[in-house]
Amino acid sequence: MATFGFWNDHTAIDGRDKVTLTVEGGFNERTVLPQLPLTTANELTFGQIQHGLQVAGVVAGNRSDDETFPMHGVAFDAQLRVHVQGPVVLATQAGLYRQLNREVPIVVVTSAPGGSIADTTEAALRNQPGAAWLAAVAQADTAAADRTIYVFSAGNQGRPDPNEGPGLPHLIPELRGHFLAVVASFEDGLVPPANFGGVAGEVLGSSNRCGVASDYCLTAPGFNIRLPFPSRIERDGTTVNMGTSFSASVVGGALAILTQRYRGQLGSDEIVQRMLATADKTGIYADSDIYGQGMLDLDAATRPRGQTRVVTGDQLGGTGVAEALSSLTGGAAFGDALARGLATHEMAAFDELDAPFFRALDSYLHEPGATRAAISDRLFHLGDDPRGLAAPAQPGSRSALRMRFDREPVGYGAADGRGLAALLADPNASAYRLRTFSLSTKAGRSEAFLGLRHHPGWNFGLYADGVVEPGTFSDDSAFANPFLSFARDGEAVGMKWALARGSVHTAAFRGSAQWGARRDFDPSPAHGAIFEYRSPSGAALQTGWLQESGRLMGSRPRGAFGSSLGSRTAFASATTHWPLGSRWAAFAAVHLGFSRPKTASDGLLREVSSLWSSAFGLGISGRGLLRERDQLSLRLSQPLRIESGDLSLRWVSGRTRYRELNIEEATLPLTPSARQ
Repeated sequence: MATFGFWNDHTAIDGRDKVTLTVEGGFNERTVLPQLPLTTANELTFGQIQHGLQVAGVVAGNRSDDETFPMHGVAFDAQLRVHVQGPVVLATQAGLYRQLNREVPIVVVTSAPGGSIADTTEAALRNQPGAAWLAAVAQADTAAADRTIYVFSAGNQGRPDPNEGPGLPHLIPELRGHFLAVVASFEDGLVPPANFGGVAGEVLGSSNRCGVASDYCLTAPGFNIRLPFPSRIERDGTTVNMGTSFSASVVGGALAILTQRYRGQLGSDEIVQRMLATADKTGIYADSDIYGQGMLDLDAATRPRGQTRVVTGDQLGGTGVAEALSSLTGGAAFGDALARGLATHEMAAFDELDAPFFRALDSYLHEPGATRAAISDRLFHLGDDPRGLAAPAQPGSRSALRMRFDREPVGYGAADGRGLAALLADPNASAYRLRTFSLSTKAGRSEAFLGLRHHPGWNFGLYADGVVEPGTFSDDSAFANPFLSFARDGEAVGMKWALARGSVHTAAFRGSAQWGARRDFDPSPAHGAIFEYRSPSGAALQTGWLQESGRLMGSRPRGAFGSSLGSRTAFASATTHWPLGSRWAAFAAVHLGFSRPKTASDGLLREVSSLWSSAFGLGISGRGLLRERDQLSLRLSQPLRIESGDLSLRWVSGRTRYRELNIEEATLPLTPSARQ
């Protein structure tokens, strides 16, 4: 902060490293110390020294934790560099401060020099003695991102245009882009005292208006501003005052906050543009001749403007996807691996003004419905066979039929909206809808079967022998081949051939995944085939393959994470069971899979390695223990789990002041931290 004078002994500026002080230009230390009276010609009036402190207090005055000091600056955590010197061109007070141990090139000029800008010309300004300072302020040899931002008070003469200092860019084009003029208003919501006139939010009568400077002019509160006010009696006193000096200081503090908010990643020109673009231009502030670009809105300036996007290319203005459409759904087989890996990284999304907004990568991670299921959801199918009731077989019939109809709202799945309209008209409207259908028929020593909206695993392993049924456990596919669950909501067709010893079963299937007892639906298609040999003892061996399109073991990218993900999985399984008397049976199953993922390189998800996965289970079940149809079942199982593999991500973690992207890459292990 460059000033003619400064009071350096006040609570508003106390604190370790709060102020760095230098003195030059003919003044001595007494110009910055509270030693009165001031007597020499080189020393200043008490009022001038107070004003330097007051401006500093508005910009960056301390905030008291114990609330004993009734004020603080806009950027109260900022540090100040105070430079006491002789007369300087442009300003009697200028604030230059820094945040986060980094220079923030902002100068707050709180005494606007000269008469009205409307009363002079470009030639007069360029030809005045000492006009070389214009080149210094223009900073033509400095990148726009690095230029010092000048914030000028418009002046307090009640003129329709600002004074010469704040009006300079109107006539000197090279000053535009890093220059702000500020007029003062009553605080919005504050009713001004009767002797001041005006209404809440309106410009002060004494403040100059934006006028010809409207393109780079802002309005900020400048009335009843609480300020440090040292006196001979009270060192840490405060007072209230008004004027464009303090409205300009409010804007200067707001610029410091924006620098901190965006971690120094916005250039000076972008910070100025953002402050002007996000100012409130509604109501009276639409009058640009008075209020310029509107009332300062720091809240709006710190929030995204428009829709945020995730950049997937190498350029800030290049390829990107709406952040709201971007997510990564983690399949249950990955457990906590994705959450653990993503939590240690941060990604930046950008608004329409290219400002960064930072979020942890794991905030984009969605869990499948199965991991969120409540107790009531998990018990939904217990004791209930989702295959439906078996139709009464005719004597001698070699066919078996099962169907299930569930009562659902009439709007369920209605693509044309007519069902939804009926439901809105009558919230209790519902109808029966076919849920599952299965048919099997025998021909000689072979048997054919067909299933619609039917889990393919219900025709294999322990289910084929009737040892386990879909209602035996809360999970209606417990002990079924877990790889077939990725295609359960579709069709399956197969055959069974009896052999001299045992039998052979095979099927082709296609469908989509459903997660959890209430069947959260994933429309991504999958298809495959399975082959099984079943021995007379009840042991069964399975092998097959699964092709997933759009997902990998239940994990699915969306938006910026990738447009395509798929995999081909080969699997092998073994099941067996042992009778334990007439009422009990024990059973076991183990499954192993090997997946080769396929990813597109147009998103954040770059590559997934080959994956090994496994699942196993042990169980025991007793029937007719107390009553004819009762059942008690216990199981110990490991759901499908990734045993080895990793994925590679590439994302933008931020940017530089020069609009260059900071790109990070990481390889994350996909093995969960523990078994379930």
